[in-house]
Amino acid sequence: MPLEIDLSNEVAIVTGGASGIGAGISRALVQADAVVEGCDLSGGNGTSRLDVTDTQALAHFVEQVAARHGRIDIVVSCARANVFTGASDCGEADWERNQSLNLTSHWQLGRLCKPYLERDGKGVSLVCFSGKPVCSLLRFGNNVCHRRRAVCPHAG
Repeated sequence: MPLEIDLSNEVAIVTGGASGIGAGISRALVQADAVVEGCDLSGGNGTSRLDVTDTQALAHFVEQVAARHGRIDIVVSCARANVFTGASDCGEADWERNQSLNLTSHWQLGRLCKPYLERDGKGVSLVCFSGKPVCSLLRFGNNVCHRRRAVCPHAG
């Protein structure tokens, strides 16, 4: 179902955009006339290849999007994966990777995009999908995830 909203020329970043929820949101944003810059670990489906747990690479991606378009209006953080079957069955490296991908990367993306989102006085626009509730991480000073338009659904 297409979005019934006009996002003409709004610039959106979508992580995890090659498949699943991220790809679906990217398609919906394009149908609403947004300019979508997607990234994904696979680099498939027209997205840039990016490991969102690499903070320097993520920062470079955000800076490149802002330089190309002059702004960032919408941030959709969908990158996620379950790299182990349970806390008691995984090693420390798997635990750290899981936390870095499913928790820290969402916070890093919000932190990196915040100046661009606030620059034009539009507020913060974040959409975060994760296996666990992370909306509490989307607070940045006086800006709360739902200030402009944001959805924080939680799978599972």
